[in-house]
Amino acid sequence: MLEQYDYSGAYKIFTGLCESFPGWEAAWTNRGIAGLNLQDEAKCVPHMKKVLELNRNNCHALLVLGIQYEHLQRADEALELFRKVVEIDPDDPHGHYYVGTILSDRDDKEGAVRHLRRALQLQPSFASAWYRICLLYTSDAADEGLGVDLGGRRII
Repeated sequence: MLEQYDYSGAYKIFTGLCESFPGWEAAWTNRGIAGLNLQDEAKCVPHMKKVLELNRNNCHALLVLGIQYEHLQRADEALELFRKVVEIDPDDPHGHYYVGTILSDRDDKEGAVRHLRRALQLQPSFASAWYRICLLYTSDAADEGLGVDLGGRRII
């Protein structure tokens, strides 16, 4: 159901699975993912925390909880979770991407570029990472007055 974007239906199915199999990490994780996509904090956060009770090193739960915290504008907590993902699995491109995006938002260009480059090394087709790193470089070019002038319009 998640693949069909039926998040309400998926949430209901995974709720039943969590009740029937309370130790099944994947059911709790998918229930929380459905809640995240429903944009409902109460249907995401408790379930990701349950996954982390079952396995404190579940990178998927750490990422989903971090994304939810970002949506709630709790960037410090999100960054802590994303950094934990990178610590647990240095080859997780999404962990690096999300650390890079928060560092970028905080004007830590060096740190952001380091993490975004690592995400792209790990997953060269990661379009969002390409977009974010290009924004950083075009911002630098604009700050330095670089660009192309096309008939009175500056293109960076």
